[in-house]
Amino acid sequence: MDPINLSIKAAQEKKISESRDFFEQLVLDYPTCGRFWRIFIEQELKARNFEQVENLFQRCVIRVLNVDLWRTYLNYVRDIKSKLPNFKEKTAQAYNFALEKIGLDVNSYSIWNDYVSFLKSVEAAGSFAENQKIMAIRKVYQKGVMNPMINVDQFWKDYCAFENQINPLIAKRMIDDRSREFMTVRKISKEYENVTRHLDRSSPCFPSQGTVEEMKQKAYWKKYIEWEKSNPLKTDDLAVVAKRVMYAYEQCLLSLANHPDIYFEATSYLQNISSLMEEKSDAILSKFYASEAINIYERAINGFMKKNPLIYFAYCDFEESRLNYPKCKEIYEKFLEIKDIDPSLCYIQYMRFLRRVEGIRSARQIFKKARDDPRISYHVYVAAAFMEYFCTKDKNIACKIFQLGSTKFDHISDYVLSFIELAKHINENNTSRNLFEKTLKEGKIQKEKTGDIWTEWLQFENNVGKYENIINVEKARLSINDEDSTNLDTRDTKLLIDRFKFMNLYPCSRVELKSIGYKDLNNNYSVNVTPANKTGESLTGSLATANSTVAKSVSKEKGYSKEDVISNRVLETCLSANPFTGAIVTRPRYPEPDTSKMYPFKQSRENITALQPVPGGGLFLFPSIFAETIKRLPPPGNFHGPYVSIDEFLAHFQALNIPSDFQTFYKNYVSSRNDIKRDEDVERPTGYMDIYKQRHQKRMIK
Repeated sequence: MDPINLSIKAAQEKKISESRDFFEQLVLDYPTCGRFWRIFIEQELKARNFEQVENLFQRCVIRVLNVDLWRTYLNYVRDIKSKLPNFKEKTAQAYNFALEKIGLDVNSYSIWNDYVSFLKSVEAAGSFAENQKIMAIRKVYQKGVMNPMINVDQFWKDYCAFENQINPLIAKRMIDDRSREFMTVRKISKEYENVTRHLDRSSPCFPSQGTVEEMKQKAYWKKYIEWEKSNPLKTDDLAVVAKRVMYAYEQCLLSLANHPDIYFEATSYLQNISSLMEEKSDAILSKFYASEAINIYERAINGFMKKNPLIYFAYCDFEESRLNYPKCKEIYEKFLEIKDIDPSLCYIQYMRFLRRVEGIRSARQIFKKARDDPRISYHVYVAAAFMEYFCTKDKNIACKIFQLGSTKFDHISDYVLSFIELAKHINENNTSRNLFEKTLKEGKIQKEKTGDIWTEWLQFENNVGKYENIINVEKARLSINDEDSTNLDTRDTKLLIDRFKFMNLYPCSRVELKSIGYKDLNNNYSVNVTPANKTGESLTGSLATANSTVAKSVSKEKGYSKEDVISNRVLETCLSANPFTGAIVTRPRYPEPDTSKMYPFKQSRENITALQPVPGGGLFLFPSIFAETIKRLPPPGNFHGPYVSIDEFLAHFQALNIPSDFQTFYKNYVSSRNDIKRDEDVERPTGYMDIYKQRHQKRMIK
């Protein structure tokens, strides 16, 4: 934002004729930022280019529901149009239009207050006109005090003062009629302010980067939207709730227009409201909300979501539910006309849609069109082949489609694996073997990407081949792929595991697989284990059972899935067996501290040095003799040396010559202490003042 703000500041210092191109590009890049539109308009107003100003208002004021931008628009109407003959009516219409659009905003107090000020400033000639003026002002006040917003208390006070000024006799009755509802509105206004406090409304709509701050803002916006959906006003009018929710979505899209999920959630909400209105036999409102959903979809695919396939597919799904098939075709064709996209997924969904509504022949026409498009990937051929196989049961057409695609994509391992999958479905064993041999011997696929194909071939021979075929595949794999060249001693064991595994069942425990160095296709250590038999459970089976038991207990306690725990994404332990007793031992993977010796931290306002923390938690007082000593000691932070070398101190202490006759030593010590004069025996200098002695003498005199 700093470079943008600096550029704006530099452009504001220039004449508008010199900076107009910059501002035009700015609002084209950020069309939902009300602040940028307002700055552009203010620059044109300074130059009194009113025609340019009106064009800018027409481009932005309806689409950008920003309070500051609308205030600029209302001030322009009120100040510039004041000399028109129908100025009062036009200005009142502008304020009513503004309140209809942004009157629900939490910061809309200024709009309500300006409208009242304008109505009060209008001169009324005659009693009839005066009554009309009072009724117009009262209507705005009564509508505003029922609208949750910041400063609603001040608006209520102004309303009460207005009623008391007009007619004190009826003011109390009119105020009392609305005071109870106002108390609810005031409470909701506080909640409204709290739930929108962290929203950054002035931020432009940048491309989504997934930053922490962006995700926080998204969470704040969704929290605000959910709050509106909860119907805090507790109104029975579903239209009022829907209006407030959609205003929240519109505000959210000003900052998060690059997020497709916001569009989809908004349209889904409108579809639900439309269905509810249809159940209530309100066909007009049902049709209105459905058309609003269409407007949001159209705005998305013509704006920020122009190249997002998800919104196009959701739009088609919505129109398909309304049986509007021509519109669906139009949407698909609109997306395919975009040049710099990958149209593969769109062609696939287009084929599936036409197969549902018109039949397989129409889907084939789209596939024919897709083959002529150089941008498509192999996925279109795979989808068309499997559609033919599963829908028409014609395996010949499916095989021909794969053979046709092989001329372009036979160097892609995923395409070959899809072809192999089809061959397995149609039980063409010879075709499958020929495909395996041709693919692996031609060498069009890079060696590091052929691992999946070798695994599929081995599994295929395990299912339908003979023992000789299995051995031949393993030998061929070793001869062509020089895999695990650094672990030749365990390579045969790894191939043996590949031969006998099935799906996620392995013939060894997880610990054993890790010790062997075996990794699955995702380059992770295998996570599951297989018991040896049902009657006599082996050690491997015991480990598996123990692992499952531990996983079940952890998942139940922490709320994790059992699979996550077993795969060691959560459980940081491994199981081993005692070689003498056979008991299963759970030990930590990494060294862990002994938590039994720890005690919980208990925070205290005052750091009392006489208190000692205990392992069980809490504090207890030192013995009095120690507590007194500790209190006299300075805090540890105040001691900066000298530091005692404990080793030298102990060495010196051990070298001391301690006499064996303690009594003789004690007598000598006492006699030496008697030679020291006490404080009372020391002669005091003249004029020395002892305040305690003086007090004692005074007491004796009394």
